[in-house]
Amino acid sequence: MTLSLLCRAEGVVSRIQLNCPEGIAILPNVVPFGHATDLRTRLVDAIREIDIVPIELADDNAVPDCEIFINTIPESMPRSSIMIIGAGWWGGAAFATQPPAAWTQVDLHNPLPIGPYIAATLAVADVYLQIRDPRAVTGSRAYGWNAWTCTSEVGSDTSGTVPLGLDLSGIALAGVGAVGTAWMATLWATSGLSGSIAIVDSDAKGVSSSNLNRGLLFRRRDIGLQKAEVAATAAKGTIDWRPINGRFESSDIRPSLLVSAVDTNTARDAIQSRYPARTLSGSTRDLRAETMVGGRPGDGACLRCYNPLEAEVSDAQLRARVEQEGAGVLDELARGLGISNEELANRLEAPGCDAISDRLLAQLRAEYGDDTVPARFAVGFTSAMAGVLLAGETLRLMIHDEPDGIPDSKRVTFQFRRPESSINGRRVYPRDAVCPKCDPAAPSHEIWASRYDRWTSKASGKS
Repeated sequence: MTLSLLCRAEGVVSRIQLNCPEGIAILPNVVPFGHATDLRTRLVDAIREIDIVPIELADDNAVPDCEIFINTIPESMPRSSIMIIGAGWWGGAAFATQPPAAWTQVDLHNPLPIGPYIAATLAVADVYLQIRDPRAVTGSRAYGWNAWTCTSEVGSDTSGTVPLGLDLSGIALAGVGAVGTAWMATLWATSGLSGSIAIVDSDAKGVSSSNLNRGLLFRRRDIGLQKAEVAATAAKGTIDWRPINGRFESSDIRPSLLVSAVDTNTARDAIQSRYPARTLSGSTRDLRAETMVGGRPGDGACLRCYNPLEAEVSDAQLRARVEQEGAGVLDELARGLGISNEELANRLEAPGCDAISDRLLAQLRAEYGDDTVPARFAVGFTSAMAGVLLAGETLRLMIHDEPDGIPDSKRVTFQFRRPESSINGRRVYPRDAVCPKCDPAAPSHEIWASRYDRWTSKASGKS
């Protein structure tokens, strides 16, 4: 996961060097690409298949700009070093400092990938912020995240053990993009899962070059192919993925649990109209990863709650307006953003998923009065975190084992710019009082409530 995120950070990472011993046999469902049985060879082959940032074996004489130690505590932590540890549901990263003593007690033999994947996102986020926003990463620091408790605490998480043979049939995924592929990759890497899952994506263009920086199951050779089919092939394993090209709301799928990884409110509104028994949602905003667990009909939030439909003016149309205005507008925008005209032009031609693109679109909206168009951007580690946390919530619902105090309907957020802030964590997420999709007085409410009650009854062993 760490290498996959680094190699997709084009424009931030220019080269990767891998220091990994030879002769380590690779376990199943660790690296989705390549065929070598030796871990080092497989890692190098996989990154070369993704084909974005180059990778090579480490040179003992080279001095890297940043060094990442994975599950290894170095004798000293230079200013440019990052150490990450992950196990079970928890993952942590220490920057230019030795990790807290509690971190060294985690069970590294726990096969659950959620904690290690969280640790990977924290490390790559720091690399990104050192380049894009160095003010956010000053000083020595160490922090982690526990996807089971939704806190930073290190725990054994034995209550969150995923049983072997857990059947995920009855789940469907809507949206096989950045968050969706991270969700798939996490479940693929979790031992002992089974079942048939429908994965649905409506992007007729398929995989594009702009998907490579975030889509964890996409490679350059996949450009032009359908996303759901590519992802299903890459994540082939004990789960039977059923790729469907088209809109979820136009399909004949009737899942009991709908996992939403779509990236527009219009799409969320459409799939909520199908009223599956339970819903989960994963999304990103700025450098924030977010998941939502839909609750009891008429009480907890639905996919449409707090998500007003987008305005008709798209980001692409805003860019087109600027291009039509000519060099004068470009000069003014570049000065306002503090970047060169060349970099601004590159963003307009092939908009990147980073802070500059976000600030650019915000400035365009201010210029043209289109402030109702949401500013959306995401980087690979943010989407990966959202997908990993979403996979954790999926497993939590399927094993029917909620920690004490976690509400039926909740929202979990993690902001990479402020990883130690109290803003990160879970909150009760009640229904939006003005949401038209989950109005208790609407005719659809009774149908939805009936489906929810059947899910609850089955989950509690009553039927």
